Amino acid sequence: MGNITLINAEINSEISDKLPGNYLTEYLDSILKQHFIPIRRELWDIESFEEFTEERTNLIKNFIKSRYPDIYHDNGV
Repeated sequence: MGNITLINAEINSEISDKLPGNYLTEYLDSILKQHFIPIRRELWDIESFEEFTEERTNLIKNFIKSRYPDIYHDNGV
């Protein structure tokens, strides 16, 4: 879940095989937040991929929990 985002084909083509640290700087923080991209730039390095996906997963879970508290159940996953 922490490594999936929905983007259109044109943006995907522009990103191609660039490293996140090389293309994420082109986007406004508001766009990054819409995609639950951690703002801490040190996480955009390939060496920080695991920590990046963990933080991004937490951002997604926190959003779901705040938006849908009646149906959110954290089972520790």
